Order: sequence, then structure tokens, then C-alpha cells
Amino acid sequence: MVPKICFDTNTYEPIVNAEQRSTSQCQANAAAYEDIHNLIKMGRIHPFVPESIFTFELYNNDQRAAIIKNYTPKVSSEILSQDDKSLKITMTIEPNPKNSPSFSNNCYSKKNFQAAIDAGFKVLRRPARYMGYQNFDLHEKVFAPNSISEKEEQERMCEHALHWIERMWGCGKASADKMPQKKVFAELADSDALASCYGYDIHYFCTNDEGRSAGAGSILHVSHRKKIKEKLNIDIISPQELINML
Repeated sequence: MVPKICFDTNTYEPIVNAEQRSTSQCQANAAAYEDIHNLIKMGRIHPFVPESIFTFELYNNDQRAAIIKNYTPKVSSEILSQDDKSLKITMTIEPNPKNSPSFSNNCYSKKNFQAAIDAGFKVLRRPARYMGYQNFDLHEKVFAPNSISEKEEQERMCEHALHWIERMWGCGKASADKMPQKKVFAELADSDALASCYGYDIHYFCTNDEGRSAGAGSILHVSHRKKIKEKLNIDIISPQELINML
């Protein structure tokens, strides 16, 4: 069976972008990235990336807090008179194209995104918790497919995983207050990625992130990985570990 692998930003980009493999930051794993790229082309890996990479991760760390704070969804309401003289009030909250993220904010990410789609990557829908905050440049066919019933189950499983992550997550509400905002948003993206993996029944998350800068407060810190494996059945692996596994 061909394994389904979800890739983090720091692994998917050098896999699809040959130029990035030669940078000093990626050089140590350049051979592994190239091998993974070839395995994807050969059909030996089903590759995925989390949607959060293409939403608030499009912005620089120092921009994210202000952008998300000022984001306003599109809200509409309708009031209808009923036969019994009561009123029926319907309120709809939708994504707002006017202040949503787009690739115009980050052309570099757009280039890597297109390379990923061309290589066969699919996007995992993010758990629905940001008031419809989404990138309208992501057209429907780039997402991992599912039927209506599968979509409902996937969303339920994502929410289940998120609730568990937030209970066990060292960087919860108390410790998040002590953490720089840029790290808090990085942790939110990582928890979204793991929840999406769980919802889509993907058992491997490939990343170079070991949560060292955030310490044990990071969801990806090595001290949490046994719990994540036991509860969510997700192995967090490095590019080289992925090569060794195959």
C-alpha cells in the first residue's frame, strides 16, 4: 500500500523546489529531499500539505497577529415573518474575500504551491475554527477529495483531535501568554496540521521541526510524540526517517 504522508512547510518546499535544496539551511538533507521528490514522481508516496501553510502562514511572523485580529468575516442576516406571527431570524457567517489571505501576499509561496500541485500534492482542509478564514486562490480541485459523508466525519475527527491536542498541549492558554506571538501562531498551525492528518486518516507527518525553540511547550516537541502516536496514531518523522521507512 502506498503510504499517505503529510509534509510540513520546512519539508514540502525543498522537496518541490530544487533551488531551495542547495541553500545552507537545507543542504544537510538535500539528498533526502531529492529522493522523496523522486519517490513521489514514481507514485510510491501520496503527498499532502495542510491548508494552514497557505493561509496565515503566508504572512511574516510579525504580521500574523494584527492580520488575524483585524480579519472580519462576511456576516449577513435575514428576518422573515412566519404564519404564526413569529419571526425567523437567520444569520450566516462566511469567508470574506475582501480581507482574506492570497498568494499576492507571497509570490514565493505561490511558486512552491504550484510546484507541489504539479507534483501531485493535495491540500488537507484545515479544521473550521477561524471564522471561515481561507485563501480564495485555492480552487476546489487542489483539496484532498472526500464525499459529503466523509467530509462530515473528517470534520468531526479533526475537532476531536483538536480538543485532545489543546488539553494535552503544553502551550495551552496559560503558557501561551508567556510565549511570543509568532510562536503561538506557529503552534496553532502545527496543531491544525496534526488534526487534519487525523481527520484524513494520515499516519505520518514529515517535518524537521522538533519544537526546540518553543521547548516542551511545543506540540511537536519530542516529549509529546509518544502521546501523539498513542492517541492519534500519527508518527512524526524527519525526511531521512521517511526514506529509511520506504
